[in-house]
Amino acid sequence: MFLKGVWWQSEVVQLYWADNLDRQSPEYHNRTSLYISELGKGNASLRINPVGPKDAGRYLCQVSNAKGTGKALIELDYGAFYSEPRLNIYVNSTTVTVQFETEGFPKPEVIWLGENNQNLNYHLEIHDQTEDGLYYIKSSYEAQKPVVNVTFTLKNHLLNQNLQRLVFLSFGKDLLSL
Repeated sequence: MFLKGVWWQSEVVQLYWADNLDRQSPEYHNRTSLYISELGKGNASLRINPVGPKDAGRYLCQVSNAKGTGKALIELDYGAFYSEPRLNIYVNSTTVTVQFETEGFPKPEVIWLGENNQNLNYHLEIHDQTEDGLYYIKSSYEAQKPVVNVTFTLKNHLLNQNLQRLVFLSFGKDLLSL
């Protein structure tokens, strides 16, 4: 079976096969390839390496040969597990701040719960994507009592990741008087 061509496209053309790489979008240059030896077996898979958040989206594959043209639409989702949250505790004369920092993708859901499972007001910073394309998350809860019993939860719904960290601190009022 002789192939006339295989091409993949998103909103703009991503990859042309059969010596038409000059029409490929610059952001995919030297990152995409087809499994040439598999084309005759019907495998027109596109490989993107390295893959990143900007590659997420819909892709249309179109294959043509003497018998006609076939099309398939796929959705590429990109996710990166959030790293183990790093705990920081800051104490000043009136408050104790519990803070977690982590990186991952996509933007997560963050929840802080008190000892009776009540939702707590908290601060959340989501910084633009790092060089790796990950979000840098910094979230904190500020307590004004000598006993802190809170649960920090971070959910990455795309990857079914659920990080939950319990923080229990107990100290004398003298610590807050420093």
